[in-house]
Amino acid sequence: MILNIVGAGIKLPSQITLGGMKAVRDSKKVLSLVSDRLPSEVLAKNYENINYLYQDGDIDINNYDRIVRKIISDTQEFKNVTLLVYGHPRVGVTIVQTLQKVTPGLQIDLRIHEGVSSFDTMINDVQWDPLESGSVMIDANRLLLFDIEMVPELDYYIYHVCSIGTAKTNFTDPSKDNALKLLIKKILAHYPENHLVRLVSSAQNENAESKVVSVMVK
Repeated sequence: MILNIVGAGIKLPSQITLGGMKAVRDSKKVLSLVSDRLPSEVLAKNYENINYLYQDGDIDINNYDRIVRKIISDTQEFKNVTLLVYGHPRVGVTIVQTLQKVTPGLQIDLRIHEGVSSFDTMINDVQWDPLESGSVMIDANRLLLFDIEMVPELDYYIYHVCSIGTAKTNFTDPSKDNALKLLIKKILAHYPENHLVRLVSSAQNENAESKVVSVMVK
């Protein structure tokens, strides 16, 4: 049995690699956790968008469990399955980490196909080389939970700032239960007041524009 995880990139439908498309063509079924702005070749397959398995406001681990069980079940039934995920499968995709743990015991050959990550689009949006000053890419909750010291001389790319201090998946209102003040307090412990930060939301299709907002932390 083969389970391909294909990174679909951020700016759909143009960022699926040739290797990813080959995995799609060879599959008996294609599952997707991205939008349906996909190449017609993908949608023409035995295709199913499984975002419906996410339940708004439910605990993250419950959502992940439903999705993983669906993926495993379909792989056992169809023998060769491709799962499309946003970005790069190894950048912040918890489901991929879970599948990596469980598939060996199920005799499923897990194959990861790279994609354009949110980090790639972010550094393009802010027009900055991450090697210029040195960079740290980290999850906001991990930064806080382990009270990791921030080094002002380095650039920080902090992910998941809409889900700080909560285990819930809030789609309709990302600000709900979000303890953003904890991150602000953390930043001010290492940087002076009125330190400039940029909030980045990369464009998700060719006709949209990325949003980069500069704010003072205080």
